Amino acid sequence: MSIHRSSAGDASIGVMNTSDRRAAVQREELERATARKEQLASQSSPLHGPEDRIRIWERLHALTLPRSATHKLVRVIAAQTELSVQQVQDEQRRRAAGGSVTQPPAQDAVFGSIS
Repeated sequence: MSIHRSSAGDASIGVMNTSDRRAAVQREELERATARKEQLASQSSPLHGPEDRIRIWERLHALTLPRSATHKLVRVIAAQTELSVQQVQDEQRRRAAGGSVTQPPAQDAVFGSIS
């Protein structure tokens, strides 16, 4: 029986593929980090109204707006969305009064298509 060993040429192709894969992973990580920064900036953008900013915040943090006006997160949400506590509480009241609670805007609608 003989043992088949790959030639030196085969080994260099494997290394190239590994380095190509590593570079692709690094590019993907950079793209994700850039998209996350854009999303974080969007949650406080003056181009978005309070309702949209809060929805973006909810989606980014996988949390919903608390119902209690005195909940600790109300201040956190206000600070991170650059809204006043009053504006966050107004959104709480709007939702409690039966205002539409829709899903957060689609990522493409807010940030543009990532291609």
